[in-house]
Amino acid sequence: MQFSTLFVAAALSALSLAAPVEKRTCTVQFPYGASQVVIDKSAAANTQQTLPFTNVPSNAGGPCSLVAKFPAGYAVDTTNNAPVQVNVIDVDGPAPGAIVGSVNFVAPGAQDSFVTINSFACRPTMTYNLQIAGASGHVDFVEGNGAGVYMTYSC
Repeated sequence: MQFSTLFVAAALSALSLAAPVEKRTCTVQFPYGASQVVIDKSAAANTQQTLPFTNVPSNAGGPCSLVAKFPAGYAVDTTNNAPVQVNVIDVDGPAPGAIVGSVNFVAPGAQDSFVTINSFACRPTMTYNLQIAGASGHVDFVEGNGAGVYMTYSC
């Protein structure tokens, strides 16, 4: 009896070993036609940046997440190299004109930076405006090569 109990316990513990967890990959989409992002607000200018995400597939799984990712040392120009808060405004979703998120852009750092700004139900076209949240500020960076503001889905 003790042998059978040990055998059953060993068999059950072998079954309970979890399979190794694999990191899921996401589909990444950069904004259409936006290779350089420039956002500026001063007494002389108020430049917003529109980021259109087009052709999101109808079968895109899970939420569509708007993220900002910059590898360590990636060139992000901000006012006086200080953090600059930027509001993300919905253009063509269920709440046009509403602030749907905000993100602090910082000058290049020693570590990678990854922020999920917000997640939404996926739609074929998802467009957002980026604008400086405070009275003044400046943000400038190049989109692409795994850096910038982009959409992820089907994770």
